[in-house]
Amino acid sequence: MRVIKASEAHAEACMEIAGRLRTHFDDNAMEQMPGDLRKHDLYVALDEDDVVLGFLTLLRRSPDVGDISWMG
Repeated sequence: MRVIKASEAHAEACMEIAGRLRTHFDDNAMEQMPGDLRKHDLYVALDEDDVVLGFLTLLRRSPDVGDISWMG
């Protein structure tokens, strides 16, 4: 497994993961998340076949500080 700074191309896979975790991502989250995946720093964990296993987004408050906005 490796973690990379992702691109917008990974957003669909992140949404699919969130869709499988509906006890943690309600309808409101599923509506807000697509925009945040584009605006926030997105990181993904990939397996050896480059399949997205998980994701994390950071909302940067400054160059040294960021808040985790989404994780799945």
